[in-house]
Amino acid sequence: QLNPILNNTHYFGLGDIAQIIGEEGGGITISSIHAARALRATGGGYVVAHSQGTSVGGNAISLVGPEIMKNINYQGVGGQRFISANGGLNSARNIVNSGDFVPKLSRGNIYSHISGEWEVHSPTTESGAGFLAPHYFINYEGYLEF
Repeated sequence: QLNPILNNTHYFGLGDIAQIIGEEGGGITISSIHAARALRATGGGYVVAHSQGTSVGGNAISLVGPEIMKNINYQGVGGQRFISANGGLNSARNIVNSGDFVPKLSRGNIYSHISGEWEVHSPTTESGAGFLAPHYFINYEGYLEF
C-alpha cells in the first residue's frame, strides 16, 4: 500500500527557505514530525523522497525508533541529504543524476560523494530545460524499485 505524504509548507518559497535553514542547522521541522507520525501509523514501508524531502524523510526516520526503522525501505533521489541503511533501515538507496547540483550543495553530503556511495545515473528523460532539468523528479522515476 502506498501512503503518499505531501509537504505543503512551501508558502511561495518562504517555507522552503525556512525548512532548509532549519534542517541544515540541525533542527527538526514540522514536516518531519508529520512524516514520522505517518511512519508510526503504518509501521514503516517504502519511503521515496526527492530533494528537500530527503532531509524531511531522514529526520522523520530518526524519530520513529528501531522497531519501525527495520521495516523501512528508503529511496532518495536528487537528495538534499544522504540516508544510510547502517542506521537500522531494512534498505537504503541514494540516487543522483550526473548533472543534478542539489545533492552537492548540502554540507552533509560531502563525504558520501567523495566515497562514491551515491548511485550516479544519467537523466532518464530530457524533461525540462536549463540547468535545473536533471533535478526534476521525472528524470529519476526510471530508477525507483519496489
